[in-house]
Amino acid sequence: MRRHLDSLVKSARVARAADVTSLLIVRHGQTTWGAQGRFVGRTDIELTGRGIRQAKAVGHRLLPMRPDLVVSSPLLRCRVTADAIVSAAGVAHPVLVHDGLIDGELGEWTGMSADDIEQRYPEQFAAWRSDADAAPPGGESFADIRRRITATVCQLVEENRGKVLVLTTHAAPSKMVVMWGLGAPTEVAYRIRVDNASVTGIDVDAENVRTVWTVNDTGHLMG
Repeated sequence: MRRHLDSLVKSARVARAADVTSLLIVRHGQTTWGAQGRFVGRTDIELTGRGIRQAKAVGHRLLPMRPDLVVSSPLLRCRVTADAIVSAAGVAHPVLVHDGLIDGELGEWTGMSADDIEQRYPEQFAAWRSDADAAPPGGESFADIRRRITATVCQLVEENRGKVLVLTTHAAPSKMVVMWGLGAPTEVAYRIRVDNASVTGIDVDAENVRTVWTVNDTGHLMG
C-alpha cells in the first residue's frame, strides 16, 4: 500500500505538464472534540497529540510533490496542520489563510454528538444525512458549502496556474472539492470518506479539465 502510494506520488509529479495545477487537499489532524465524537463546526478546537503527529506525517508524505504554497482554513486545527506541512515538506512560502476553506457552520449542533443530535433533532438529522439542501438549525447545507468551496478553489487555481497547492481544510469542504473535481452531484459526497490528515489529489490543466487521481489516502499514517 505504502509503496504503491509512493509510486503514485512520484508518477503524478513527474508526469505534470508545466501548465497543470495540482491540488493536494488535506483534512486537518485529529482534534480533541473529534476524538470525543463531537461535532466541531467552526469552534476553534486544538489538535490532540495524535493529531499533531498526523500533521507531521502528512507533511513528510507531501515532500516528494514539492508544494509551492499551502493555503489553510482560518481555524486553528487547519493552521497547525498547515504549519507542520510547511516545515516537513520544505515549502518556501508562509501559510496563506483563506476564509473560503473554513468548515461548514453547524449551528445548534455544534459540540453535540451524533447520538444526541439524532435524539433531539431526529427528522432534521435524517434529512441532513441524505438531502444536500438540508441544513442544521442555524447552519449551512452541503449545497451551501459546495457553492463556497467551488468559488474558492476556482479562484486559487486561477491565481496559481502551474503550481502545486496544498489546501488544509475540513471533511465537508474536502468532499466538496472532490465533487467539483468529478463534476458529480453533491449527493455523491455522502458516499465519500475523508479521514483526518488524509490526502486527496486533483490536477487541473490549462483548459480546466480536472482529474481526480487519489481520494482519502492515509498510507502515511499506517505502521
